[in-house]
This record gives sequence, C-alpha cells and structure tokens, in this order.
Amino acid sequence: MIYIYSLIYQNKISYVGITKNPKVRKQQHKREKPLPHEFKIIESVDDVQTATEREISLIEKYNTIINGWNISPGGDYALNSGYKRTGIGGVKRGQTPWNKGKSGCFSNETIDAMKKTRAGRIFSSKVNEDIVKQIRERFVNHPIIEGVGKIQPNGKVLTQQRAFSNKYHKEYNITNISLYNIMIGKSWSKIQ
Repeated sequence: MIYIYSLIYQNKISYVGITKNPKVRKQQHKREKPLPHEFKIIESVDDVQTATEREISLIEKYNTIINGWNISPGGDYALNSGYKRTGIGGVKRGQTPWNKGKSGCFSNETIDAMKKTRAGRIFSSKVNEDIVKQIRERFVNHPIIEGVGKIQPNGKVLTQQRAFSNKYHKEYNITNISLYNIMIGKSWSKIQ
C-alpha cells in the first residue's frame, strides 16, 4: 500500500508526497519542516505508478513548488524506489561508491545532462592567503543581509554566514560552500 499525503501549514497545503510508511515519514517531516504543521493522508493506492501520477497532479494543483516546500514536480519516489539518498551521491560515510573505479557507467544522455548542468560554471582554486583574509574581513564588517533570520523553504533559518556566501561566492569565483567554509575556518584554518 502506498499513501499519498500532504503537510498543511498555516491553513494551506504546503507539501505533497507519497510513502509506504506514513509513521516514519511523519517523524521525518517533524524534524525537517516548520512546526506546527499537520500530516494528513489524502488517499492510499496499490501501485507506485498511480501514486506518482496522483502526487504530480496534486503538487501542480496546489502549486507547492512555488507556494510550499516541494522542490520537484513529483515522481521522485518512482525514480529511486523510495530510497532516501544520504550523503554525496547517496553514499554513506565509510562506504565505497557503486561506480568507483568503473568506466562506462553512464549513458551518453546522462553524460550530456551532467555537462549541461555545469556548463559555463568555472570554479577554480584561485583562492590565496590574501583573498582568504579579504573574505573574512569583509564578512566581519558586512552589514546584515536582507532575509537573515527568516525560515527558508527547507525549514531552516537563514544565517548571516549562509546569506553572505550565497551573495558573494561568484565574485570570488568559488562555490558558496567553499566561501562558507573559508568564513567559518573549516578550510584555510591556518590563516588568521
């Protein structure tokens, strides 16, 4: 049995999903989404295809990508058989990726899609000691960025560090995560 459910937040449907285990999924949402929200089962069906079609139609109907917490138009459950990917590429810490040391793992269509995703983005390692000092000094002296303290669609509060890294990473030609790690001292930790 597959359950189609919604999360109701501030009297509107903010999320639509499908699951085989509503109890576990409800607990996951409790930890990940803003409270208080209501977990409500809409219907149950016997097959994944029907559930997926219904999920896609409800996400579109309630426009929960724009006005809610869905990050895709649905259908993800059928693509990954309900497996929640954890870690980079779905690999848990301490385990070897399925494709390590193998060639020819991806189809030409997949390779083309990956190329298009990264097209035009160049992230080189042109950060040096002076740039690291400049980034940290700029962060310390920077005024609060608009939106800091507000709850994001993922349910987390936007911090000044995250807002700063999102705003300025392109200027330094590095990823926002790299800029964030420089600011908090996780990378370039020997530079003061």
